[in-house]
Amino acid sequence: MNLRLFAISCFLSSVSIAQPGQPFHFEKIEGLSQNTVYSIITDKKGFMWIATANGLNRYDGAAMKAYKPSYGREKSQMKGRIIRSALFENDKEQLWFGTDRVVNCFNKKQQVFTQHKLYRNKDNKEVKEGIPDEEIFANPLIEKNGTVWFATAVEGLFALSTETNKCINYPVTINDENGESIPLMYNGVFNGKDQLWFATRKGLLCFDIGTGKWSRFLHDQSFFSVTICSDTVYLGSNARIDWFDTRSHTSGGIGKINTPASIRQGMIRRIITDSKNNLWAGDQEGNIYQKTALGRAFEWKGNINGNARTNFPVYCLYADTTGNLWVGADVLGLLKAEISTPGFKKFPDASAVDISSQGLFVYSIYEDEEDKIWLGTFQNGIFIVDKATGKSSRLNFPYFDPILPYGRSVPLIKKDGSGRLWTSYSGYLYVKEKGADNFIPVKIPVPNSAVQSPQLNSIAEYKNGWLAGTNIGLYFIEKNTNNYVIRHISNISQSRIISIWVSPEGKIWLVPESEGIMIFNDVGDKKAGKRIFTGLNVKSIQYDEKKQLVWISTSDGLIAYHSADDQYRFYTERDGLYSSLVYGVVTINDELWASTNNGLAKGKLVFNADSPFPAIHFINYTVAEGLPVNEFNTGAFYKGKSGTLYFGSTKGVVWFKPEDIKTTNIQPNLQLTNFLVNEKQADSLTAPEYISSVSLPYNRNNLFFQFRVIDFNNAGKVRYKYQLEGWDKDWVYSNTLNEVRYNNLPDGKYIFKVAAAGNLGEWSSEMRSIRVVIYPPFWKTWWFYTLSASAVLLIIILITRFLAQQKLKNKIAELERQKEIDKERQRISREMHDDIGAGLTQITLMSESAKTKHGTEELDDIAKTSRQLVSNMSEIIWSLSPENKTLEQLLSYLREQLNKQLEYSGMNYSIQLPESGSQVVLSNEQRRNILLVTKEIINNAVKYSKARNISVNAILRGNNLDFEVADDGAGFDISINRSGNGLKNIRHRIEELGGIVVVESAPGKGSRFFYNIPLQPTT
Repeated sequence: MNLRLFAISCFLSSVSIAQPGQPFHFEKIEGLSQNTVYSIITDKKGFMWIATANGLNRYDGAAMKAYKPSYGREKSQMKGRIIRSALFENDKEQLWFGTDRVVNCFNKKQQVFTQHKLYRNKDNKEVKEGIPDEEIFANPLIEKNGTVWFATAVEGLFALSTETNKCINYPVTINDENGESIPLMYNGVFNGKDQLWFATRKGLLCFDIGTGKWSRFLHDQSFFSVTICSDTVYLGSNARIDWFDTRSHTSGGIGKINTPASIRQGMIRRIITDSKNNLWAGDQEGNIYQKTALGRAFEWKGNINGNARTNFPVYCLYADTTGNLWVGADVLGLLKAEISTPGFKKFPDASAVDISSQGLFVYSIYEDEEDKIWLGTFQNGIFIVDKATGKSSRLNFPYFDPILPYGRSVPLIKKDGSGRLWTSYSGYLYVKEKGADNFIPVKIPVPNSAVQSPQLNSIAEYKNGWLAGTNIGLYFIEKNTNNYVIRHISNISQSRIISIWVSPEGKIWLVPESEGIMIFNDVGDKKAGKRIFTGLNVKSIQYDEKKQLVWISTSDGLIAYHSADDQYRFYTERDGLYSSLVYGVVTINDELWASTNNGLAKGKLVFNADSPFPAIHFINYTVAEGLPVNEFNTGAFYKGKSGTLYFGSTKGVVWFKPEDIKTTNIQPNLQLTNFLVNEKQADSLTAPEYISSVSLPYNRNNLFFQFRVIDFNNAGKVRYKYQLEGWDKDWVYSNTLNEVRYNNLPDGKYIFKVAAAGNLGEWSSEMRSIRVVIYPPFWKTWWFYTLSASAVLLIIILITRFLAQQKLKNKIAELERQKEIDKERQRISREMHDDIGAGLTQITLMSESAKTKHGTEELDDIAKTSRQLVSNMSEIIWSLSPENKTLEQLLSYLREQLNKQLEYSGMNYSIQLPESGSQVVLSNEQRRNILLVTKEIINNAVKYSKARNISVNAILRGNNLDFEVADDGAGFDISINRSGNGLKNIRHRIEELGGIVVVESAPGKGSRFFYNIPLQPTT
């Protein structure tokens, strides 16, 4: 191919332009008792409380608990349903609020609501106690010196003593220019000293708690909302936001910036100050504004209604300390927006019009010298993104074959060590040499047998050229004087080569799809010199030259491979990864970043001298930390020269600098949210989060614990472990499961402990514990034992001797009977041996002598019969002997007898009998029948089977003895009734012992006898 140069221009107009600050995304929190929210606070234990038009709600980051009024006569219930007031918590952890009917105080520890009467001053002239009036709606502001201060629109202020319940009314004593009273916007603010400040339609009012006097400022202005930051009061109105310095009494207006022209603005309904002295404002149309502590204007941050046609107003705002803004609204309920500046940047972002709607599947990434991002995509070619402006354009390739499948996909953009930039598109390889403005196209040759168009997946420098991995195998590229020559390496077949690495020793590592790793000594080798991790789905290879480790990303975990000694170590979810499917790894000194199927994982590497492999502490980042998606892609990971890390996903690219990702180790706020005993509350007078110990009777011993880390960002990522000391031997790791049940616990002392792992995955040193004492029933107490012992002691003394004597007598009688039986057995055995046995032996000897002299057949029969009688008599004598009563003795005797039977039979034989059984005592019947059955089977085999091999095996299995006798002889047809009694006798003897016998045989197939004998004494 002749060398052809051409310019590839970036011709597309801007696809997406990122604005200086993207609008907040507001997430609706489900589960409220009603979706009109008037107030939001977090209490001293970390729970969030939400006031709604249908009761009070408590939120722990995952679950919502509602408190609503009851129409019954329960005195401890909330009164009134609509909570339009603020929520206020005092130092006693009591919540104060006003409903549509009365002032409520909620004791969180005791879970009890109490109502308080406010007293209105009827003559409205001086401060004094008035008459009770339960219909006053009041807004709690502060508690100072044991007095809670309330504000109302018309009646002014009320001071209620929490000790004496005494109430004093402080009406507004300043009138307007027409002599008319001035109603308060009751959401006043306290300056931390002695002054309360209120917005009104006729200026700014101030009440001095110390003197009880009112003052008025900014007479000619109308305000709706108020807050205070340091010594400056901020006031919201229809058209503007004003400030007023409480020390100098100077004032002015504050502008609103970056509000889109299409956004309709409304009256500022609420202004708040957060813990960093930032100001937040919300208006009637749902707009949210922020003024930073050092800023000079309120900047538009978004609208809670999104693109909806109906704009619902902001009713309340709350900024927590973990980077969230909470908004209470009409109809929309409770909304949350992340306001902390994320370290992760992404493209396309929320402002993208075309791309964000369809997603941008990123295959490969490259950062050029101008700090622009090149994105190789699936079916969208290459996008070049200007990170500074957010503008993007598509690279225009001159060649495109619309017939080729996936022709517009770009799996790889990579610069080699010589500065050449490589990529591919629609069957062409493109290379841009160092310093050049133009790409050179190289047509990729396709084997005749190929069924796909080639795409470049990987490239590596090798000797005087380059190795290129594609979806149809391996290519080798060389540069001649004027052009590039590319040829297909046929010995690798047409496997998809996902990744290539040439080791420092010059070995070629190839990663074919789902086939592990192939290692070649030379590109010309026909076979791989070595294959490792066969069967694993390897995604990528990265070499850390400093640590001499090969990091291998797979679908089954991350592998650290030490090639010098062929050792490796897996890192999986057990080591802290959220997902074991790892796409790629970027290493930075003693740190690595891995893209997975569930977010990004940062790993801190800790090496020691004992192992080449590090211990890795993983911190995981998911959508909750600002990632656009949790699933990333193979090959889409990259470290730019600027130190920026890039990771491609199914919906664009994420980039960041590692030093910008600040992670604070926040100790988990672990609370007990439910504690049941026998399915009822453990303590009906105390909320679970306040319980530290319980004492229970023996029959209330079924416990249920439910616990929760209060986390408004990553509640689903918190992991738990628990232990009930006195019952659990060790900690139980329950992962994200936040409850446990213990049933039928015995009496005793226990300590239930639970701990949690927070955002860094480290277990908190602090834990929640509850002491549990389960008292024994009265009949298990010491005093009951003492009384019982005393009561029965006399009876025991009286009957013990009688029982002992009776038992002794019975034992002596039993021993005497046994002694007589044994004595009789010995006598019979001795006489049979001495008399009958001796006689039979003499007959045998005489018949043998006669046979020698005369040789007659009758004498031969007499000799055989007498020998058989002697043998049978010997067996009877052995079985009757009381000394031979154990299974071990029987098996020993049987082994001896079988050896005698088989020794001269001409067959190869095997006898495998258990060596144990000394503790198993057998009856005479068991001993005799087992012995006779086994010998009968062996005797028949010796006589008739013509077998070459025979085996006898026995197994002691619990209380059962299994025998198997098998030979390879002539066999017999078990279906034919035979005239002999041998098989019938065998079955009969086994059945007498309560066992079973199975006979398997066929002509020419040998025989197998299996019989099972239970070893319990027979009756």
